[in-house]
Amino acid sequence: MEPSRQYSVVIIGGGYSGSMMAVNLIRQGLPDHHNILIINRKHPMAKGLAYDTWDDNLLLNGPVGTMSALEDSPNHFLNYCQALDPALNESSFVPRRIYGDYLQDTFVRHIHDRGHSIETLEAEVTSVQRRTDSPTFRVSTGNGLVIDANAIVLANGHAYPRLPQCLQHLPSSRQLVINPLISQDLDQLPDDRPILILGTGHTSIDAVFRLTSTNRRKVILLGRRGQLPIGHSPTLNLSPKVEFPCYLEMPKLTARACLNAVRKQISIRKNKGGDWRDVINELRHHVPTIWQRLDLSEKQRFVRHLSSLWNSHRYRLSPIAYHRFQQLKSTGRVEVIAGRLLTCMETSWGYRISIQNPKTEIKTQFEVGGIINCTGLHYDLKETSQTLNSQLAEEGLIRRDPSGQGIEISDDYCVIGQDGSPISNFYYFGPFLKAKFWEAISVPELRGHGKSIAINLIGSLTAPS
Repeated sequence: MEPSRQYSVVIIGGGYSGSMMAVNLIRQGLPDHHNILIINRKHPMAKGLAYDTWDDNLLLNGPVGTMSALEDSPNHFLNYCQALDPALNESSFVPRRIYGDYLQDTFVRHIHDRGHSIETLEAEVTSVQRRTDSPTFRVSTGNGLVIDANAIVLANGHAYPRLPQCLQHLPSSRQLVINPLISQDLDQLPDDRPILILGTGHTSIDAVFRLTSTNRRKVILLGRRGQLPIGHSPTLNLSPKVEFPCYLEMPKLTARACLNAVRKQISIRKNKGGDWRDVINELRHHVPTIWQRLDLSEKQRFVRHLSSLWNSHRYRLSPIAYHRFQQLKSTGRVEVIAGRLLTCMETSWGYRISIQNPKTEIKTQFEVGGIINCTGLHYDLKETSQTLNSQLAEEGLIRRDPSGQGIEISDDYCVIGQDGSPISNFYYFGPFLKAKFWEAISVPELRGHGKSIAINLIGSLTAPS
């Protein structure tokens, strides 16, 4: 084993969260003598898996004007896009490929300005441990490197979708796609048979577009409720920040009370000729406050019964993507079914599946040539497939959020250990912030958290000892 190397900050993960964490540390003034190491797995730096695509069928779900990666430069992405094409404006929806290029360009420019004090390493982190002889951390990688760090930023991304239990007995096959974000796996599915997609969210829509762009195969989407994302308004309104809504000021906030109050407000807005989407957009800035006012039982109730409804109205499709999907449905090339997957058997043709309608309880069987698991990214540490998260949990360095939405963190973004105490200089930045803020998995929210973490981390490293 090689001797350990020492860094001021080790960032684990090099997708959006990890790369923009480094950018934020630079922009917030981390002193030059503090060095940074970013440890990234195989995916391209800054793009991660989400934006590493050449398929321009896949558009961002947010307009250009909302997608700056930098909290203190709201037009940063807009300026980048207009340098490519002056016709683009803040209401344009552009391909994810362009956003990946933008993140990579932003990262490279900042790293170049910083010089030799920032390094990147392609490796998988297998463990992080607190040293007993000093207030620092020891990081081990799968290729045998040992690295010491004064501060850690855990910036690993989502866990892969969970494979439904009734599919877990199936042997590995090109006809069963476990990770829908790998486009090559989608391209290997048979093109002369119907394909079943489990799930009806954004990843499912992306898979539909990939599957229907080159041939006439039929695609079936199966979801518990059959709830699909709704489209943005063609006349996009970038809602300004408003005060906390008075209609949600109540002695005890519950999931049902929130639902009823929001529905009433939408009805009032529509009666005045407004757009219901504006109500959701205005709520977005206050969701963390609302989430933190719910007690644990209400959070769990919201996750079970209302999260899919919220997601379909909050995380909307671009108008072009929505229109395209509706066309595919109207021609019969895409069918959406509400139901629960009961069984799945491998056949010489593909798979024979049985489903049950949640309302009528009627069972149906049909055959498909392939299955894609788009059941959604998950945040529950109890079912994590990530080796590092398992190690951290086993050694008490992170603690599962009881609502199953990520990990617990303190107000200054330090992870909370199993003993309930924050771990100094061990920060988390990424989608598991959902546990504390709920609304924390999209760029407009993440960029603000990234800036705050950078400020806290720099303050901790530079404080007098």
